[in-house]
Amino acid sequence: MPTSCKFVVFQIHNLSLTSNSCNWLGNKAWTEALQWPGKKSYNAAEYKDLKSSIDGSNIGSVKSANNLTFIRRMFESISRS
Repeated sequence: MPTSCKFVVFQIHNLSLTSNSCNWLGNKAWTEALQWPGKKSYNAAEYKDLKSSIDGSNIGSVKSANNLTFIRRMFESISRS
């Protein structure tokens, strides 16, 4: 990471309906392998439940440290006939 880099924002979106499991696992591995000053504390952080602001139900999990946040959003399964 360049020494002049103070603030970076990036988002990763998984739009695949058929391989969502593989996508989120790859993105999780990528964020944990990312070389940056906060890597050690980010990798040691625990996942917590992500709750809906509407009804309080569990809608995923979130992990955050040193301004890097990974959100795994759970979607209802889609049945294809």
